[in-house]
Amino acid sequence: MEILIFVTETNSRLSYSFHLIFSQILKVPHQITTDKEYYFSYKGPKFVYKKNPLDKGLFFYSADLLFEKGIKNQHIKVQNWNNLRILFVNENYGALPFDPFAASFYLVSRYEEYDSPWHDAHQRFEHNRSIAKRNHFLQIPVVNHYAELVKKKLLEHFPNIFFPELKYSFLPTIDIDNAYAYKHKGCSRMLYSILNSAFKLKFEDIERKIKICFGTEPDPYDSYDKQFEIHKKHGLNPLYFILIGDLGKFDRNLNHNNPHFIDLIKKIAYRYRVGLHPSYESNNNTKLIIKEKERLEKITKQHIDFSRQHFLKLKLPETYHNLIANGIKEDFSMGYSKENGFRASICCPFYFYDLKNEQMTDLLVHPFCIMDSTMKYYMKIRSKDVIYSVKPLIKQVKNMGGELVTVFHNESLGTHKIWKNWGDVYENIVKAALPR
Repeated sequence: MEILIFVTETNSRLSYSFHLIFSQILKVPHQITTDKEYYFSYKGPKFVYKKNPLDKGLFFYSADLLFEKGIKNQHIKVQNWNNLRILFVNENYGALPFDPFAASFYLVSRYEEYDSPWHDAHQRFEHNRSIAKRNHFLQIPVVNHYAELVKKKLLEHFPNIFFPELKYSFLPTIDIDNAYAYKHKGCSRMLYSILNSAFKLKFEDIERKIKICFGTEPDPYDSYDKQFEIHKKHGLNPLYFILIGDLGKFDRNLNHNNPHFIDLIKKIAYRYRVGLHPSYESNNNTKLIIKEKERLEKITKQHIDFSRQHFLKLKLPETYHNLIANGIKEDFSMGYSKENGFRASICCPFYFYDLKNEQMTDLLVHPFCIMDSTMKYYMKIRSKDVIYSVKPLIKQVKNMGGELVTVFHNESLGTHKIWKNWGDVYENIVKAALPR
């Protein structure tokens, strides 16, 4: 039987928030009504969501957020309650001492990122400015916990409600930003690399680069057979995101016409699903997205409808508007480049809510919480300590029955000296992340 929710008015924010909690997280049917007579006559599980209760039944106090329109300056007080950070506190008036629906909407919609002045050198929202980081819950999927609290309150009043068991899933993803360190890059790029090593008096590097180019030594980024072996061994179906944009300052992959690159893409696409890694430059010229998408579709013979932003260049809502306009149905960019954790405070897929147009879109967002380059370059975690750093994140996603998405690159599974001692890190994480 459906859970009935009484509200004084309906709007897209309310619909989205209840859909998020009940349909996407708890997996139970629900309906919304403004009809008091229907609410009173309804014999199934129900509750009121407004400023004041209608009767002595289950009642959740509503904050103003879900009844507003547009982006407003929100003065949010975060408190600690039962070892959980809560937002939109209501001083114990109602079933819970806060509004779980408004709090979830604020966090998942990424309300704080709209029109934010806090950006890094790549125009990305600064994680240090996020409400989750400043209030010490970046590593906790609090929205999933809020849903569990709602579920608990419903069961207290209606013990016969059936809530299905939430099944944890693990989805490893690999980004191919730079298919090879030196191999197949052409004479001009190779010459530049050798001259750069000579300028720095790194003569051993020159010798190694020459050997790699002539095929007498393996390229340090060529870890593909190793990846395939790990995935096959553990029965995994990873997603691959391939950068296929034109050469630029931050877009350094092989040319899309390079036959060796084409062979590699086909080799990957034969085994697994391939998605687009929109180039850095595509943020300045959105027409490049469809151009790059068509290139990848031509090579893979697959319909490409999922993506992850290169450099995680995600600006809301513009980036998602551009992806939707170019046929992307699922995006995997929702995470921070400088710290592991839950950017949207949730550990399961959700639909992007467009605050500018006040509507739920059909773009499904898959948040990730673990990335190799984040741990190495920003968090400065030693390779031997990585597993201890990520196990708490993995445990939380498992406990919540969520979807664990990890991000690795072919470089970190390779043999380049920059990634020394990281050879076993990926498989160790895979083993810890597998469903039990």
